[in-house]
Amino acid sequence: MRIFYALEIDGASKAYISGKAAAVRSCLKAGRPIDIFNLHVTIIYVGEIAEAELPFYIDVLEKAVEGIGPSTLSFGDISSFRRKGGHLIYLKGNSTNEVDKIRGRIIGSLGLEQTPFLSHVTLFRDAVLKEGFEIADLSDISGFNGLRIPADSVSLMESKRINGRLVYVSLHNIGL
Repeated sequence: MRIFYALEIDGASKAYISGKAAAVRSCLKAGRPIDIFNLHVTIIYVGEIAEAELPFYIDVLEKAVEGIGPSTLSFGDISSFRRKGGHLIYLKGNSTNEVDKIRGRIIGSLGLEQTPFLSHVTLFRDAVLKEGFEIADLSDISGFNGLRIPADSVSLMESKRINGRLVYVSLHNIGL
């Protein structure tokens, strides 16, 4: 099973993001939008694990959130990075001390290397812009500036395909 740790996004914020992403879609020649139910803020991607290891990763999550309360992430600009097949377009956010602490604790527990972290919500995969548009144009077009999302729930998520559709399933969730 493929797992990752993520901040869950509440339903109202997911609907808002999905609605605003429609403006971005109008600037694309091609691209696969992220399903509204899959919107989240990745804290750290772990990768493949055996199902028998799941209790360890749940324990890591429980220890990582000890003593940490809710916070709010702010988002605004849209950015991307190039991948095979096109751009991955995402909404850039500012992290918080609370999220940074959770991430640092998970990394420490898993013995992973600390790397720079950018809070983000993936909007499109394999995106190709229409002629005349640049990635920098998308922030103004979308109107995401000033978006604030509550960071009040952290989950251990599984990434899997069900009937050919990519689905992210919360395996264990903890409120902050």
